[in-house]
Amino acid sequence: MNFDLRFLGKISFLAIIGLIAISCLLPNLSLAMNPGDILIDIFNRQGLAGKGSFELNLRVVSIQGKENSTSMIKVFFGNGSKQLVTFVMPERLKDDCFLVNGYNTWMYQKGLRRPIRVSAQQKLFGNAGIAETAGINYLDDYDIIKTVETDGEYLMDLKARDQRTAYQLASLWINKDNLQITKIILKAVNGQALKNLHYSNYTLVDGHEVATIEIHNLLQQQDSKTIMEFTAIKSRDYAAEIFDPLMMGKIRL
Repeated sequence: MNFDLRFLGKISFLAIIGLIAISCLLPNLSLAMNPGDILIDIFNRQGLAGKGSFELNLRVVSIQGKENSTSMIKVFFGNGSKQLVTFVMPERLKDDCFLVNGYNTWMYQKGLRRPIRVSAQQKLFGNAGIAETAGINYLDDYDIIKTVETDGEYLMDLKARDQRTAYQLASLWINKDNLQITKIILKAVNGQALKNLHYSNYTLVDGHEVATIEIHNLLQQQDSKTIMEFTAIKSRDYAAEIFDPLMMGKIRL
């Protein structure tokens, strides 16, 4: 059987052109949405960071085995970079408060002469640390260093812009259909996973899209979890004094 070599050459040429075309399309498919735009959309629907001052009301339930305990928490949210966290219940924690002001975090308890500096990773209630409760700004405090797109989700790896940020690395799983976060793993600077946060039951609370967050501390007992729910979000104006560490414990809100 005789083959026309010119015909084979034409097929090879067309195959090469086809492969080049496919390779050019793949990056565009993997970047169907700009990763930065995805985070902007998420934070716009949440409507908190950079959107003004708010009072956030949270119900936080710590579950360990068959035992559980509940707290009610208020977060006084001042324009994104300042948060004062206080307890409504239980009674034993009502005099405790925590202040996040930029990269600095203070704790005040009844009996202390003055607030003390603490890490924003410090436990607040159950598995919930100060940073997760006050709110982590993944949009403004982190850079996206890698994004992988699958059939159903985006996986983003983030790195903190400042070494003073509580969690230096974070991995976010985002549902492609509704652009809602489903999971976040918070990590140390060496990549060690510290906290696993699961997001579910998204709802509108006073016009803000928020989720129920289930928090697992990956360095401690695996049979414990903490559930955090938003119960109310109110727009409020605050005097600058409430975010002054020297005024902690002196102002009643």
